[in-house]
Amino acid sequence: MAMHLIIVAMVTFVTLIRGEHLVIIAGKTIAEVGTLTVIECQSSGCDAPEYWWSTVQDIPMPGSPENNRINVTPKVEDDGYLYVCNAKCGNEIKQKQTKLIVFALPSPAIQVKNCMEDGVPAVTLTCSVDGVYSQTGATIQWLHGDRVLKEEEFGDSAVTSEYRMSPQNTEVDIVCRVTVLVGDDDDKKTITKSSSILPSDLCKYEVIIPSETIAEVGTLTMIKCRSAGCDSPDYSWSTVEDIPMPGSSENNRVNITPKVEHDGYLYVCNVKCGRETKQKRTKLTVFALPSPPVIQAKDGTEDGSAAVTLTCSVDGVYSKRGVTIQWLHGDSLLKEFHDSAVTSEYTSEYMVSPKNGEGYIVCKVTILVGDDDNDQQITKSSSISLSDLYAPSQVRISVSPDSTVREGDMVNLSCAADSRWPPQIRWSRRLANGQFEKVSDDAVLLIDEALQTHGGTYRCEAFSVYGSSSANISVTVEAASFEVETRPVQGKTTVMLGSPLDVICCADSCSSPHFNWTKQTDNSSNASTLAPESRLSFPAVRVEDGGAYLCEVRCGSVRKSSRIQITVYAFPQDPVIESVGIFLEGEEATVTCTIQDVYPASSMEIQWLEGETILESHRGRGAVVQNVTSCYKWAPKAEDSMKQVSCRAVLHVDGIPEEQRSRLAVADIDVFIPPRNTTVQVHPLTEIQEGEDVTIFCQTISYPPSTMTLKKVGDSATYSSSDGNFSLHNLTLKDSGRYELNVTNQAGYEVEVIEITVERRLEPLQSPPFMAKIIVPTLCLVTLALASFFISKLMKKLRTKGTYEVTELMTMAVKRRHGTYVELFKIRKVLYIETGEPLQPSPMSSTHLDDVAAAIFASNFMCEMSPCFLSVFPFLFCSIKGVSSTSRSQTHKRRQTRIKRQPLQLQSPHSSRTFVLFAGSSTGLSRLLKMAFKLTFSLWVILLCDVIAGDEQEIIPNKIVTRAGRPTEFECRSHDCSSPLYVWSTVSDDSLPGKVDSNRVTVTPTVENDGFIYVCTVKCGTTIRQGSTRLVVFALPEQPEIKVEGPLAVGQEVKLTCEVTDVYGPDAITIQWLEGGRVVKEDEEPLDGEVRTVRSSLTVVPVEEDDERSFICKATLVMEGLHGEDAQNCISSSFPLSVPLPPKNTSIFVSPSHILKEGDMLTITCATRSNPKAAISLWRKPESGGREPLAAKAASYTLESVQLEDAGVYECEAINRFGNSTVDIKISVQVPPRNTTILVLPSAEVEEGENITISCHTIGYPRPTMTLKKMGNSTSYCSSNGTFELYFLTEDDTGLYEMNITNDVGYEVQTFNITVEPRVEGQKSPPYRAEILVPVICVSALVSVALGILYPLLKSRLTGGYQPTLSGPQSL
Repeated sequence: MAMHLIIVAMVTFVTLIRGEHLVIIAGKTIAEVGTLTVIECQSSGCDAPEYWWSTVQDIPMPGSPENNRINVTPKVEDDGYLYVCNAKCGNEIKQKQTKLIVFALPSPAIQVKNCMEDGVPAVTLTCSVDGVYSQTGATIQWLHGDRVLKEEEFGDSAVTSEYRMSPQNTEVDIVCRVTVLVGDDDDKKTITKSSSILPSDLCKYEVIIPSETIAEVGTLTMIKCRSAGCDSPDYSWSTVEDIPMPGSSENNRVNITPKVEHDGYLYVCNVKCGRETKQKRTKLTVFALPSPPVIQAKDGTEDGSAAVTLTCSVDGVYSKRGVTIQWLHGDSLLKEFHDSAVTSEYTSEYMVSPKNGEGYIVCKVTILVGDDDNDQQITKSSSISLSDLYAPSQVRISVSPDSTVREGDMVNLSCAADSRWPPQIRWSRRLANGQFEKVSDDAVLLIDEALQTHGGTYRCEAFSVYGSSSANISVTVEAASFEVETRPVQGKTTVMLGSPLDVICCADSCSSPHFNWTKQTDNSSNASTLAPESRLSFPAVRVEDGGAYLCEVRCGSVRKSSRIQITVYAFPQDPVIESVGIFLEGEEATVTCTIQDVYPASSMEIQWLEGETILESHRGRGAVVQNVTSCYKWAPKAEDSMKQVSCRAVLHVDGIPEEQRSRLAVADIDVFIPPRNTTVQVHPLTEIQEGEDVTIFCQTISYPPSTMTLKKVGDSATYSSSDGNFSLHNLTLKDSGRYELNVTNQAGYEVEVIEITVERRLEPLQSPPFMAKIIVPTLCLVTLALASFFISKLMKKLRTKGTYEVTELMTMAVKRRHGTYVELFKIRKVLYIETGEPLQPSPMSSTHLDDVAAAIFASNFMCEMSPCFLSVFPFLFCSIKGVSSTSRSQTHKRRQTRIKRQPLQLQSPHSSRTFVLFAGSSTGLSRLLKMAFKLTFSLWVILLCDVIAGDEQEIIPNKIVTRAGRPTEFECRSHDCSSPLYVWSTVSDDSLPGKVDSNRVTVTPTVENDGFIYVCTVKCGTTIRQGSTRLVVFALPEQPEIKVEGPLAVGQEVKLTCEVTDVYGPDAITIQWLEGGRVVKEDEEPLDGEVRTVRSSLTVVPVEEDDERSFICKATLVMEGLHGEDAQNCISSSFPLSVPLPPKNTSIFVSPSHILKEGDMLTITCATRSNPKAAISLWRKPESGGREPLAAKAASYTLESVQLEDAGVYECEAINRFGNSTVDIKISVQVPPRNTTILVLPSAEVEEGENITISCHTIGYPRPTMTLKKMGNSTSYCSSNGTFELYFLTEDDTGLYEMNITNDVGYEVQTFNITVEPRVEGQKSPPYRAEILVPVICVSALVSVALGILYPLLKSRLTGGYQPTLSGPQSL
């Protein structure tokens, strides 16, 4: 190994002489696990090599490289890793690698057990070590002196070995030594660690604790007590002093953080082993030397010619044996000072001249701690260089933007001075008395807001402990002019209680205004300052926030103010009208109108309205948030029913939007009216025959609808009806009597009495059976044949015969007999008469003719016929009254006139057919026979017509079921009648509801029309028929109303009430509660024929996720006869379970990313979950503090082209009346470097041996990295803060330098010149590198040779053998 070092040194030396470039690094590096190890690479033959590290393996390189070094704390898995060192010299690159060999060998631990074995003293020693790592394993040896007692070999990881022995009274230790071999086969290194124990100490029971424990004040110290020779000792602590024991004891330890007053305290450790207890004490010695001494200098001069007084002081010292302060220069002791006094502060002075030499002056402070036989020295020192004892020179001041500015502008004064080391800078300003007052200790004096008082002369003083230099500058500040404005600009604003409010105060024409908000009260014009900012924000306005606010703005020395008035009001809900009791006609009624949570209550006016007419008005009282209530009393009338009363609430506060100033509530007035004007109708009559039915119709005026009960006097049975219709069926004689009809509602009752008489029924004639339609015509023909026979016999006896023709129909009459139509005809004119023999014109003949004519004219031809008869038999017999004549002049015999058939045409209103009429005269007998025939014939004909003749009619439909308020149409139809006549009527005296159009009726029914009976009478000629229909009316609103009782809150029960108003029907109504199509509750309530309001309630417990939950109330009317659009007979309404939620899960989204490049488009969107919907605001939080609002729409804000000044924190705020939530996000705008400025201090032209500082300032994000490089030289220097220090410059450093400013999005390059001039004769130049490097290398080589020769010889003498040595890098 020594030879290797010699060769390395010689190669290095030769390389330096020849200038050849070589890379020097050990071929392997041995390092212990967990120990910091430095792997160093060196280069020879190159003045400015450039290093970097690489690897030949495909895993990350362990450790952190720093130029030519790698600092690594190895792990087991790093064993065998290959590092490659790359060195570049100019354009030449060379490499060399080293292998990392890792081992782990903790110190072994020896444990003692089993001091007695079968009564014989024997002890078992156990040597164990954990965490061993070596590729060749480990060896454990037990040694007694030089004699090996036992040896074992093991692998890595946990290693344990045992050795049994008898205790011996010897002073030679028993040693457990663990050895591992590290390295390659041809070059292995032995690593050994051991522990020992004295055999004479085995199995002896004693207490081990140091007699004195030395501890530093304020440092946690552990006092440990041990025992030897006891397997299970029991520890306790006590004291010999009468004060509490300092610290806390844990088994065999005491942990203490000592103080000065604890010095000299005695601790007693008590150890109990079995029944035996032993004690031992230790003394606590305390010292304090907290920090190195401080060296200060004074009385120096700029050129360093005068002596400098150095003062060395140390504070916080504690030592009973005093303090020694030594002044040293190198190894020479300049001065020593000893102070035995016990105090906390010590000071020593020493005078030195900077020109006396080079090097450092050291102040070393030493204290002695402990007893005389156990001294310990505690030393701390500080030093100062003699070359630092020169005062600064050439002070330079720069001002930005100018030495003359306006009030409110920013002024930047910077100061620099020439000094070997950076001097301290002090700024001061000249006062009126000519003295200077210190204003800053920084190199840069920044005045954010210049005032006129800031004008004057400023002095920059650059100083060090060795002297100072100064320079002055004059600054002029002109007065400022600006205007103050508050927004809203009207000087006042009105805001609702709980709403967010921002009041803005701005100052125009002032670059740096200072704002101060003051709230003005009635008693003081200067209330406390709220916030020194331009925006006064109220997240949720309170009552106490109302009042006048004054914004004071200071711009420079000028102050201005603006006042704004904030008026707070609360009008959150609509008024609610409630009634006290029911409204009875003519009795006083009271209604109340309440508005909740009103502020100010004294400005609330409640108006009672009827239409637009104000009936009464009331004003609230009080100046707090409270409910305002007004009562209105009046005596309602019947005509007030179904009217509305309105309550209008008006808040008389200036500035409220007109649509929010007033709110209106309307309530229906239901006046209860007792029954009156009751009418009762009995259909068909009050006197009927037994077995018939009676319908009783009762109508009354009342509200609410009355319930009617019918009861016979003297009978307990009662009948109830909601529509006033009672039907009594199949009445008997015992049902006759008086009936009481009781009409009752909540407001009163009325009783009507009716009399019903039931008579015994007469048996009606039975209608002929159907066969009569055949039998009757047959009987008629037989009767006609018989009558014709008798008539022909009588006609033969007539002596006079003639023919008569009736050609004119004189009259026609129609009348109703037993429901059959009968027509009567009278024939009175006879046009000609023809006898059997020709009449001769003679007086007698004339007389005869006249007599006959007179007789005929005097006679009446009466014909009776039935329409049915005429349709069957096309002929008719007519009787001629008085058709008999006698000759008074010649013959006195009765003559019999023969009547000859002649056709007679008649027209019937029921047919256009032609009928044959028989006419003739008859004697008394024939007339009697004819009358008998006629009666018989007519009887059968009438019976037959009653069976097969007559019209029919019907009303379609026979029962009408319709909805109240819906137009309904029905008609009456008649069959077998070409021109019917329709007449509509009713069974009561009431007017007919609806509009009549011939056979049709159109009606828009109301509930009062329920049960109304329409009668249709059809007249067809002389025939009259009737039919009737009944109107059934039901009422159902458009949809039910769902009300909520109590506030909606998570986890609290809430009651939902479904209210169906103005329901009317004969049966019942069913109300169902549904959730998602599932029925959760169902109620059914009978209606009993009354207009009612039906309610059903459901209790639910809202949870936080119920903001999208919905309940449906479905009301179904149970009744028959519905059709068309009423067939559904149900209505429904839904209620979303809107649970109030404060803003939650508020999030802010940035598109495309929160890291942008300048010029990108930025969109910020805010979202939250709340109920009701939260008001969302977007803010920007500048670095100066406060918040700036963004002109956002729908919680979104877009910047088309983002700039660097747009970077910062953006905040989303969501507020509703239940709370608020805020979230923010930081947005970064990446900008390439620009506006770069480079400052070289003290100057770009310096002398050889001097130092310069290069400061680079730029604008860019992310923060740019600055790289400084001299053109033509590969060496570069990096800096993150832009500051570069160049020391001991030479003429070779003269040239053009390049500053490369780079970040992730771009770069910028700046160049500048540095000129280094030769130093003036007499000044000593700094040593050249080679003048130092070569002697150092030579000395290192000689030392290596000496070590390589002496170390093996020494080791061979100690061990009796020879072993090569290996050297590796130093571990830190």
